[in-house]
Amino acid sequence: MKGEHPDLLLPKPPNLMSETVYSITFSGKDPAGNSASGMVIEAVTFDNSVPVLALQVPNNAVAISSPNLNFSLSENLASGTIIYERTSGVNDSDSPHEVTLTDVELSAGDHNGVTLTNNPTLVNGASYRITLKGTDAAGNAGQPASLSGILYDAVQPVITLSSPGAESFINNLNIAYSLSETLTKGTARWTQIGGKPDSQSPRIVELTVPEMGQGDRSDILTNQTMLTDGAIYTLTMAGYDAAGNEATVVTAENINYDVTQPQFSNISPSEGYTNGRTMSYTLNETLFKGSVVFSNSGGVPDPNSPHNVPLSGNELTSGAHDNIDITEAPELVSGSSYIISFSGVDAAGNRSEEVQIGPLLYDDTPPEITITGPVSGSFINNSSISYELSEVLASGTVTWAPVGGSPQVKTFSGNEIEAGAHLNLTMSDSPSLADGTVYTLTFEGNDNAGNPMERVVVSDVTFDVTPPKINIDFSGSAPSKGLFLYNSPVGLTFSEDMGEVVFRWEREGGSEDPGSPHTLYVTEADLNKGEHSQVQVPGSENVLIGTSYTMFVDGKDKAGNPSKTQKVETVSYTHLRAHETLRYRGWR
Repeated sequence: MKGEHPDLLLPKPPNLMSETVYSITFSGKDPAGNSASGMVIEAVTFDNSVPVLALQVPNNAVAISSPNLNFSLSENLASGTIIYERTSGVNDSDSPHEVTLTDVELSAGDHNGVTLTNNPTLVNGASYRITLKGTDAAGNAGQPASLSGILYDAVQPVITLSSPGAESFINNLNIAYSLSETLTKGTARWTQIGGKPDSQSPRIVELTVPEMGQGDRSDILTNQTMLTDGAIYTLTMAGYDAAGNEATVVTAENINYDVTQPQFSNISPSEGYTNGRTMSYTLNETLFKGSVVFSNSGGVPDPNSPHNVPLSGNELTSGAHDNIDITEAPELVSGSSYIISFSGVDAAGNRSEEVQIGPLLYDDTPPEITITGPVSGSFINNSSISYELSEVLASGTVTWAPVGGSPQVKTFSGNEIEAGAHLNLTMSDSPSLADGTVYTLTFEGNDNAGNPMERVVVSDVTFDVTPPKINIDFSGSAPSKGLFLYNSPVGLTFSEDMGEVVFRWEREGGSEDPGSPHTLYVTEADLNKGEHSQVQVPGSENVLIGTSYTMFVDGKDKAGNPSKTQKVETVSYTHLRAHETLRYRGWR
């Protein structure tokens, strides 16, 4: 029939093979039998196969952070679209978004994570149905591929770590944190950075599904393992949401994990007396806070008991605290007995067991020591000391400090610390002294309540064990050999300062002398070291004329060291016209 015949379907179509290339020849005759001129169409591909379309979200996620998708085409398309249609969540006024595929986006094969040329602008928080459509060059339309409930999320999740904080001390593994949205994966990592070593560091803890939910939570993580007591850690938390958005890692550094109970030990005084101030104790670790409680247990009533005394500063530090005076000493009642309790808490919250001592009698009177020997400026030839104590000491020392030398600290022991007088005592812990050396003595001590006695210092004490030498010159008393002028001065020379020099006259014969022996002392003014040419010995006038004597001369230096005794025998007085003379027979 004359005219155009578009889309003509032959009544008896040939059985063609899909994907085969044909040449199509047209021929015919009109009713008059005239043959039509022939026409041939070359390279015509017969295709009646429907293109196969596949659509997938990267990693099979239920959320995306960009419009990028994975899709595949079984053959090249003549045209194709991807439609993003909002189905729930935040409103999207531009929905649906129909994206036309272009160029290589229409080619057969896999297209993974493709950034589309005509990428749509989606709304954060909206959920979409995503549909892929396409038609091949033969006009075959593929079965649309569709994904539903795909959340568009381009916002980074936020992890907030509330505790433990940096530089903190903990005794449990509770973690407080919040998540701005639900995570698909989350971890907590404990990395040991100091303290005791942890062979299992880093310890990585996987969060469970409930622990990755949006919101606040505080608990020990389900998969948490025990940490090493005494180790220092850095805690980090990380994770990402369903769309693959990674949270910024949050970190808390220098977390001290401590589950050891603090302990008080070596407490003193533990019995007897207390001054309410001075005490000793040892701590196995530094405390965050601590206290000492004084509770009245007898004796004079204390209406203000108990007294709670907080420890502070260095009183809280680890180690030995020997004979310290606590900063905030309580006002106790003299004559009252107290039970004293020690307790504390470390920085991690571990509590010590309460340690009690006592009862102790309160005594705040310091002991007193009175030194009677040696005294300042004196000379000694031994290390004996004389003193009196007002009460028994718990401890005491004497320090012998030589001028320009190293001091010797000597400790009282045994009966040396008892109350009362101690005369000419040589300490069991006696010093080793050097002849001719000047010392300063310092006396210190504490009573059983810890009260310190006032320090006593004795200075300028000379230790001397060298005997003195005395030279006697009678030449000024005897005008000729065998004559002595009665009551005349003598010459004396000393090798050192003397403590005393004695002339002793003992009767041998002649007239009776009821006053014999006569002991005469050289005056103090004539006892200094060196030569003394005119020494008048007081009392010489009491020696009787007509009596025969033996005369002895003795001396001691200031340290008490005796000189060698000098002796004159058969000394007699005679009455002469011009003089009263003394006749003698040599020295022995």
